[in-house]
Amino acid sequence: MRSFSKTDVQPLINEELQRDLSASIFQAVVNQTISGLACGKPIRGHVAFLGGPLHFLSELKQAFIRTLNLTDEYIVDPENSHLFAAIGAALNCESKDAMIGISDLIAKLKEGIEMAHEIARLDPLFETEADYEEFSGRHFGHSVKTADLEGLQGQYIPWNRCRFHHHKDCFGR
Repeated sequence: MRSFSKTDVQPLINEELQRDLSASIFQAVVNQTISGLACGKPIRGHVAFLGGPLHFLSELKQAFIRTLNLTDEYIVDPENSHLFAAIGAALNCESKDAMIGISDLIAKLKEGIEMAHEIARLDPLFETEADYEEFSGRHFGHSVKTADLEGLQGQYIPWNRCRFHHHKDCFGR
């Protein structure tokens, strides 16, 4: 995010376009989210606005509503929408009276947590650092030769090597 803000956002802020900039960023988030969730298919029916960003950033929610052309009847916007993930996690707890101290929690996190409903995952691309190094050496050891192209304008280019046959430099014209 830092390189994005430095290269794209900072000049716009310097030009005092903050309002348009915020709207553009919200619209980009909406577009990316919809394309990722929908995978090219239309989003139909009721849409629930859950989670902190949609709860606290009203203009982000409005950008979704505008983009999806939602009417009030299809908007599901519960009062505590920002708490739904936490509520779901609490309700999913297997033992209602399970309590754990902070030091025990830290120890469990360091050991790794296994979920009762763990999803199947792909094997890692590289088992070890050595595997990655071997891959890198094999693939990054090849490079395309480069040369300075300055001064080549107007030089003869054989017709069978020119990709742009309409170009004036082809055939030495």
